[in-house]
Amino acid sequence: MESLWPFPEFLKDKSRPYVKTTDSWMEPVVRRPLDYKENVKNVAKGGKARVE
Repeated sequence: MESLWPFPEFLKDKSRPYVKTTDSWMEPVVRRPLDYKENVKNVAKGGKARVE
C-alpha cells in the first residue's frame, strides 16, 4: 500500500514563507549584474547609460 504523505503538501506548502524570504534577498543580487550587462550593451550601441 502506498503512503499518502505527499498529499498534505498539496494543501499547504510549509516552505513557502522561507522561499519568499530567500527570493526577496536573492532577486536584487541577481538583477543588479543583469541590469549592468543590459546597460553596457545599450551604451555600446550608442545609447545613453541608464542611471538608477
